Amino acid sequence: MEEAREVEKGAMPSLSRLHIERCSPSFTVPDGLRYVTTLKELTIKGVTRGFGSRLEGGGVEFYKIQHVKSVLITDFFTSPSLEYWRT
Repeated sequence: MEEAREVEKGAMPSLSRLHIERCSPSFTVPDGLRYVTTLKELTIKGVTRGFGSRLEGGGVEFYKIQHVKSVLITDFFTSPSLEYWRT
């Protein structure tokens, strides 16, 4: 599956849930996701620990998802799974 590279401002005006799974290590959340203000629930599964830390509060990509009320990030590569959950 091809990874999304851009999300334009005003795109997906009805999107309320987004599920991303098994991303490549080089995957980054599209910058334009910050404009999808209707997004209320984001689940990202199967990522490296480093990817998850970029999206947590204070991470370099946190600004892209800070408006999302519910975020679940599950680390596929370690045991037990690292879970980051914000509500």
